[in-house]
Amino acid sequence: MRCEQWREVLSAQLDGEESPAERAAAETHLAGCDDCRTWYDRAAAVTRR
Repeated sequence: MRCEQWREVLSAQLDGEESPAERAAAETHLAGCDDCRTWYDRAAAVTRR
C-alpha cells in the first residue's frame, strides 16, 4: 500500500471510522514511515482544534 492509501486510513482513524485491523496496520506503518507520522501528527493537531 502506498502512503496516499495509508493516509486515507489514518484520516478515517482520526474520524473514529477505522476497523481494529486498520488501526493496528496503520500503527505499524507509522512506526516505519516518518513522512506519514509527520502527516498524521499535523492532521491530528488540526482535528483537535
